[in-house]
Amino acid sequence: MKCLADNTKKADKEILSAIAQDPMENLHLSLLKWTLGVRKRTANIPIWGDTGRCPIGMEMTKLLVDFLNRLVLLDTADSPQIVRHAFIEQFNLGLDWYTSTKILCGKFDPNAFTHQRNGTNHLKPNSLLIKNRIKEWFKTKWNSARRTSSKLTFYNLIKDELCYEPYLQLRDHKKAKTLAWLRTSSHRLNVETRRYGTRNTSIHRRVCDFCSSDDKDTLELLFNLPTTQPIIENEEHFLADCPKYQQLRNDRGMELRELLRVKNFREIFDERYILETSNFVYKLFKMRFDIT
Repeated sequence: MKCLADNTKKADKEILSAIAQDPMENLHLSLLKWTLGVRKRTANIPIWGDTGRCPIGMEMTKLLVDFLNRLVLLDTADSPQIVRHAFIEQFNLGLDWYTSTKILCGKFDPNAFTHQRNGTNHLKPNSLLIKNRIKEWFKTKWNSARRTSSKLTFYNLIKDELCYEPYLQLRDHKKAKTLAWLRTSSHRLNVETRRYGTRNTSIHRRVCDFCSSDDKDTLELLFNLPTTQPIIENEEHFLADCPKYQQLRNDRGMELRELLRVKNFREIFDERYILETSNFVYKLFKMRFDIT
């Protein structure tokens, strides 16, 4: 809650980064990544997006605001209960949980006056309204950060809403995992593995090894010419273009083949095609990386 209260006016990417660094959310993301079978360093945006999960602290907002409401009522009634005296002490100390919750209540339910000791105004914050508004605020920030991320080019082709994805219901975890690799860019295609390092910063180093020469230095000189474009081994090339996997595409059903031909990647992850797509993507990765 303190993280949210402190960062609601920062840039979208900074906000999501600060939220992910919260110890509780960091654990939440680690569990989600472990469940999906992706690397720990996988970008957080597609993890939230594909699982349809908002940060866990936001899910707990209603409980926290309801708890604060009960404490305020005890204080208003001048209750002799020990919990009320503990609350007064925390109020006087200005502890983070109270201060942050009060700030958020003011931002997301401005008609509610949270608490004023020895005062007369004690309007009850609407905990469900606050929770829903915080989640909608997060989805807006998530969308903005997703659209502007240079690392999520493929993800932006297939995803525009934070919601649970059908592939997560597949019984075959190995195939679901390869779909997660592809969607979240948590894979070993050259577009990712050659993104880092002193000699790998150039986009020309990320070419498809099957479709391009082994002489990378000569290729880089050629790619500097205005008429030559590198064939990058990215998700789009892997799925639809590389001739190395053409027989795998030919073995698909007619509808999936057509979707791949026109590069309608969003549709291939639809519930109607997800089983066939999972078989196809699993075979692609098995052929490319000899996975088991």
